[in-house]
Amino acid sequence: MCLVPCPECKLSFCCSRAHWEFADRLHYGPCNDLRDSPSQCYIKGLHFRENLHSMIAASFLDASGHLVWFPDRVKHKWVSWEGQSWAGEFDDEIRKFSRMPQSTPSTLIMAAISDTLTMPMTILYALSKLSNGDGWTRKHTLMVHIVGASSREFSCGRVFEEILHRTPQVKTLKIIMCGPEAPDRNSLDVEICRHVLSRSICLYRAYHDFVRKQGSDFEHPDLCIGFNSGANHSAALGYTWPATFKLLVERKIPSLITAYGREDAEKDAALLCAAGAALHPALGPVLNPWGSMKAVPSPHSTYGFLVNSGWLAGGFK
Repeated sequence: MCLVPCPECKLSFCCSRAHWEFADRLHYGPCNDLRDSPSQCYIKGLHFRENLHSMIAASFLDASGHLVWFPDRVKHKWVSWEGQSWAGEFDDEIRKFSRMPQSTPSTLIMAAISDTLTMPMTILYALSKLSNGDGWTRKHTLMVHIVGASSREFSCGRVFEEILHRTPQVKTLKIIMCGPEAPDRNSLDVEICRHVLSRSICLYRAYHDFVRKQGSDFEHPDLCIGFNSGANHSAALGYTWPATFKLLVERKIPSLITAYGREDAEKDAALLCAAGAALHPALGPVLNPWGSMKAVPSPHSTYGFLVNSGWLAGGFK
């Protein structure tokens, strides 16, 4: 007996036509865990339909294969993009850099670009929600702590320049990354440090160590963020997120934790609440309007997807 593929995406299989009758609802129905509720069939087809890298200049790919791109333009002033979308904000600029005609959908390139650009956009979204007014957009120095940083954040450091491009009155962006995958300072890509004079990136392996070493000199950041934390797996993987959450709450540090999907977001939100955090209603657990558009089929189940910062587990201050 041969497996029967989906006639649309040809990437999902059932044992027989009869079994497809049971799979129809999951495969073709809306997936509410993803933005705009696309079907599993559509997402799988989009993910594999074309060789995306052949459409993109190799100079935009980093050593890990990430597409690190952000527009060259600098906004004249901060403008809230409440209710805006990836297409509304970046479609024209993507077409300019890729020389793509208006008749060609930009979905595939947009998905690849959003996979790293989600980091600065999510930071800006959190700052706008956790701050009283837009005074933060006029500060001389904006400080962001990235806790639990992975190799993705370290290797794609240049993308954070988009924060400066959208807040022209901010003169210095100081980013402190703390995570077990922090590279040795001597091996850090020089381009990350020299790309622009108005951005500073410091590296530490553990946030607790950083806070302890700072002592009374510790300066509260404008935001502390943990991308795709996986905090609810702390017990199994030896993570120290519960202790970090407690530290963030006790010191009243404006913070946001993101997750790959709904289940992780809801479990991480429970841990935040257990640590005493009062979650902002717009920051979790909810879909992230600026989460990546690139959904990757989950390797842990027959249904579902992983999306970089696709969900906001919880934001608080």
